Amino acid sequence: MNKELDTGRRALRPHSLVIEGRQRVTVYGVEELDCFHEQQIVLFTELGTLTIEGEGLHIDKLNLEEGQLIVSGTIFGAVYTDEDEAQGGFLSRLWNR
Repeated sequence: MNKELDTGRRALRPHSLVIEGRQRVTVYGVEELDCFHEQQIVLFTELGTLTIEGEGLHIDKLNLEEGQLIVSGTIFGAVYTDEDEAQGGFLSRLWNR
């Protein structure tokens, strides 16, 4: 199996985001969970910061060794931001749209 290397230090994990019927999200390639509550989950992936927004969000599974996150609830959307954009925080990103 041929894996691409990120700056030669570690292999990139395959990344995918699957939203099933707006009720469940499965993310692969998760590096770290930043914060979570019932309306928003923020996590870091190989492709940037991912924010999942919704209502009644619940983390069903988080396995950082496998890079997997499964979330259930009512999903409103998922947004990727680059590291530079994320530096300003959520409210800064909201106002700069």
